[in-house]
Amino acid sequence: HYYVRGTPLPVDPDARAHAAATRIQCVARGRGARAFVITNINRLVAERNLGEKIKVLRAMTDFAWRLAPGNPRHARREATAALFEAIKHIKADDEEFLAQAVGESELGANLLHLAKAEIDDSNSKSSALCLATLTNLASAGASFQLASQGALSVLVDAIMSDDPPTVYYATACLQNVISEPAVLDSFALMAQLAETPVEARLQALAAVNNAHMVAVAKGALANLRQSPQRIQMAAATAIQAHARGVRQRLRSVDIAAEELRRRAREHGVDLPTAAGDAGAPRQAGAP
Repeated sequence: HYYVRGTPLPVDPDARAHAAATRIQCVARGRGARAFVITNINRLVAERNLGEKIKVLRAMTDFAWRLAPGNPRHARREATAALFEAIKHIKADDEEFLAQAVGESELGANLLHLAKAEIDDSNSKSSALCLATLTNLASAGASFQLASQGALSVLVDAIMSDDPPTVYYATACLQNVISEPAVLDSFALMAQLAETPVEARLQALAAVNNAHMVAVAKGALANLRQSPQRIQMAAATAIQAHARGVRQRLRSVDIAAEELRRRAREHGVDLPTAAGDAGAPRQAGAP
């Protein structure tokens, strides 16, 4: 039979049976699909993860190439803006792949190179974009990779800047980078900060009249002060200061004792030294 508009289809006596069979087949296919997923869930997840990993690695490798120092500055700025947007769309489950991509490519090093150049040139807008992108990379789990590629020295220079946006985003980035336990536990990395006036700068920023700046500065300070190396160094410094104080007090005692002996000799009395003769004082010249 051919369907003609406006003409009802003739009733098929087997339609109900066909419909019932179709429904049974749908149910069976659904059950089969669920059973397949349950049986192969680990393999399916692994394949999905591998696909997402390849996708992220490929994208980050492309950004690393676009950010390479040999490219024109304007092209590298455009790549940074595109990277900033791309990071926002990466799912939380895929952030580990992003961190791995930063560690296995020149992405972090190239972005840091551009950020340093923009900071040195006092280019406020581009510096802020670079630092904001680095902040998001650190937030996505690439803190240790960035720190290992020289991020801390770049961030310290930026925090010492006079440009408010540069200082804000650099402080926010530092807060994220040193929140990573692997960074805090690295004596070599944290020593880079110990040799700078960054803590004093953060203390000053934590007292400015700007709520956003105060929040990131206090966060960075809190993270900085919980470094095991910093705690150990502070304890060692306190012990050294105490030892210096003890030695100074001992020298003062020795000076006072020597002065007392000198005055006693003026009156004809020899007093014993601490390591010298013991016993009662004696008259000068007495046997």
